[in-house]
Amino acid sequence: MLEGLEAWYDKKRKTWSPIDGLGRTEKVFPLIRNVYQTHGSFAKDSVNEIFEKLSLPLKHVEIPKLDSMLFINHGNKFKATSLPATAQWSVTNDLIACDFDLDGNMDLFLCQNDLGGPEQMGVIDASPKV
Repeated sequence: MLEGLEAWYDKKRKTWSPIDGLGRTEKVFPLIRNVYQTHGSFAKDSVNEIFEKLSLPLKHVEIPKLDSMLFINHGNKFKATSLPATAQWSVTNDLIACDFDLDGNMDLFLCQNDLGGPEQMGVIDASPKV
């Protein structure tokens, strides 16, 4: 799995700053401790400065929509549809398609909730059983 560095735009400094601290970031970039020995030194630098000091290429990617979505294949293209608001309350880990109510139409059951995420996130268990 390709991991990245999440960042937020600091309007005051006019630069991108990492969301996570040094401890969490070193799990993704283990060599970072060769450059940053203290949390304070890491917190002062922008994402550009961090990648420059690590001699890593920086690729900026923005994700404009983080909804859980359904993609329907129409042969030559996919139609993307956001799932209902209640499906957005928790992460979706899996999807089961089956005619649960025996009406002849396929139903979708979302397997949600995540109890093993990053410590600062806590458990993500708001699924209303959709």
